[in-house]
Amino acid sequence: MFHGDTLAFSWTIPVNAASPHDGVMERFDEIAGLMARAFRSLGVDAHVGEVSGEYCPGRHSVNARGETKLMGVGQRLIRKAAHVGGVVVVDGVERIIDVLTPVYRALDIDWRPDTTGSLRNELRQVSYDDVKQAVLNEFAANYELYDGNLSPDTLTLAKTLEPEHIAPLSPTAP
Repeated sequence: MFHGDTLAFSWTIPVNAASPHDGVMERFDEIAGLMARAFRSLGVDAHVGEVSGEYCPGRHSVNARGETKLMGVGQRLIRKAAHVGGVVVVDGVERIIDVLTPVYRALDIDWRPDTTGSLRNELRQVSYDDVKQAVLNEFAANYELYDGNLSPDTLTLAKTLEPEHIAPLSPTAP
């Protein structure tokens, strides 16, 4: 679940192993550790691990104080690459709870809404840009980063397809 107060990230990694499944756990460990360090650099008591009752549970979630989920992560594998991505909740816990409550109820899945956290709940003064910069700083401490730009054709296509991906109840929906 993501919205305007979440930071979605993705990291595509070449995989030279015989199978992209080789290294799955190491990639999960790496990205979860990196994100936890980025959050700690902001002053959050961040840890890697599932919080009992969290939405979309996973042992590589990043949490605050072992009590509330701040970030989830997943992987998509193809023959020569792995795509690791996730969502960081900067603010807007209420929106997530509003969306997930009827879904989890309809699916009859246990979930404790009070495990849904945000960086803003942990640090009142943290901004989206603060979080983005902390994540970039942590990546830069571990990897060489390059600026990149999407081509005009890609941007035009994205604008054309955007209306198909805006939720009907979204404040920015047409």
